[in-house]
Amino acid sequence: MAKSNHYYIRKTHRWLGLLLGIQFMLWTIGGLYFSWSNIDDVHGDFQTKAPPLFSSGIALVSPSIVLDSIRQYQRIDSIVSIQLIEIIGIPYYQVRGVNASFTGRSQGHGMHVINYLANASTGILREPLTKDEAVQLAGSRFNEEPKIISVEYLTKTGNHHEYRESPLPAYAVNFSHPTKTTVYVASELGTV
Repeated sequence: MAKSNHYYIRKTHRWLGLLLGIQFMLWTIGGLYFSWSNIDDVHGDFQTKAPPLFSSGIALVSPSIVLDSIRQYQRIDSIVSIQLIEIIGIPYYQVRGVNASFTGRSQGHGMHVINYLANASTGILREPLTKDEAVQLAGSRFNEEPKIISVEYLTKTGNHHEYRESPLPAYAVNFSHPTKTTVYVASELGTV
């Protein structure tokens, strides 16, 4: 006697229900874990030191001097931000701008993002961070003193990389720590 189509439909329905039920159960458990966990612990924020503050008596050049220096090399149509940051004990202006008429590789809507670092005391532009500077900066912002396992220079990342949609190029500094921490340092921005 041949089995009817209803038998196979019921069997398939039971297996699909079981698979979907397991998926929903795992989804709920994951959601509960992240709801009850402190998001700063998940991000690893407890392992980072805050950047040091500058003295209010620090001598700085005007950011307009830095912008004039940048204009000698590249056109800037708009300024996104100018920020005072510290890189290994030295104050720098981090300048981010946009060049809408750039014909090369662009980042969204035909605009090219321009990133520059300039010494905030002298106004002199500097090259992106070197590997050694990135390692030193990553170590200075990590709460502990673990050994470095490896350093990787990232020029592109995939959609599922943990550093996706962040400024590239960057250095990925991997520490020998129980949490398997990786500190990312954007080489053109000088930020962790």
